[in-house]
Amino acid sequence: KMSQWLVHAVVHSFIVFWLPYNLARESEVWSAHGDVDGMYVFGTATYSALIFAMCWKAGMEMASLTWINHAAIWIGSVTFFSSFLIGYSLLGSYAPEFYGVAEHMLTSPRFWA
Repeated sequence: KMSQWLVHAVVHSFIVFWLPYNLARESEVWSAHGDVDGMYVFGTATYSALIFAMCWKAGMEMASLTWINHAAIWIGSVTFFSSFLIGYSLLGSYAPEFYGVAEHMLTSPRFWA
């Protein structure tokens, strides 16, 4: 059983890192000033993939999936993360280097591929 968990962990870690990495290899211009996708967009996409993979794995490992568990995973974790990501990305005075990252990432077709 432990070896199965280790194999799953290695497979999931490759998916969580390499999928966003391969999608972000060719940057696209996304601002009027010529800024391109960078570390913030890649890091946010990778962390988003990690959140979704973690929630999916937690949902699959439960012996019984009740509405409380379902709400805690999807409403509690995913919705909170998405709301925080969008809200934090809109705080230009607090985090100027992160301003607009969520908007760009969520509207990019590569993120949803």
